[in-house]
Amino acid sequence: IRLDYLKMELAQRRVRATGLVAQVGDTMVTGAAERSVDASGKPRWQADLHASDVGANGLAALFAAQDPGPEWLASLQASGKIAASYFHLRGLLLEDLESDFTLGNRNLVLRDAHSRLASGRVTGTVEMDLARPAPEYRARLKLVDVQAGGLANDLAEGTLSGSLELKTQGRTAAELADTLDIQGSFLSRAMRIQDAALAEALRTDRLGAVSADVKVHERALHFTRLSFGGPPPLQANGSVGFDRRVDLDFQSFRLAGTLSEPRRIAPNELARKQDKVGQEK
Repeated sequence: IRLDYLKMELAQRRVRATGLVAQVGDTMVTGAAERSVDASGKPRWQADLHASDVGANGLAALFAAQDPGPEWLASLQASGKIAASYFHLRGLLLEDLESDFTLGNRNLVLRDAHSRLASGRVTGTVEMDLARPAPEYRARLKLVDVQAGGLANDLAEGTLSGSLELKTQGRTAAELADTLDIQGSFLSRAMRIQDAALAEALRTDRLGAVSADVKVHERALHFTRLSFGGPPPLQANGSVGFDRRVDLDFQSFRLAGTLSEPRRIAPNELARKQDKVGQEK
């Protein structure tokens, strides 16, 4: 910590620091803080601070800690604004992120959050409950004209819009993936398959208008409804796992295997396999 400037005002039950200019690592902190003593003799802190160039590594370490909501955090109340030119979240890049925030009772809430994502926009609310044994996260988000290629690299191109509700809990990436639960609906005015193997299995690379209702749980993306405008028009339900395994029923055929090596199974072939299984039993 490097303290560049600080003006102190001392009184019997109050200490006030103004004009604060300090460097904490790569972060510049400016503002004012005051320490007073309440009627019961307990110290009370109040601060009005501005921090710039805050690194995300420290936040990640806090949320991954055994006790991400330490005792001193229970009495901390804060509100303000967050702004970031860019923020890496796993494989996603959020740009021009801005949000209001409130912190109280070990709960951090981002309200009216908005950011650019894959040439589109994402807006919504995010809640982080740090009072639980493992942090719990909930989000309600809307996506507008987000490039599909930015979410599923080299799989498809086109813009997606929709809404989703998300909740998950944990300290590590594995724990968050195990408990991830999402419900949402999405649509695209036009989408094109970029992956040659997948286009060959579907026998088309142009899906036309796409709409879907999805659920994510148990490390898989489940389509309760998946519709391609075509031509040809296609309807499906099924799932795609986090391990990229595919099981989609298009009624006139089934898509199995993996996203990198998909297999198109005709109804008669599927019937023969089911008969063979029945005979073996």
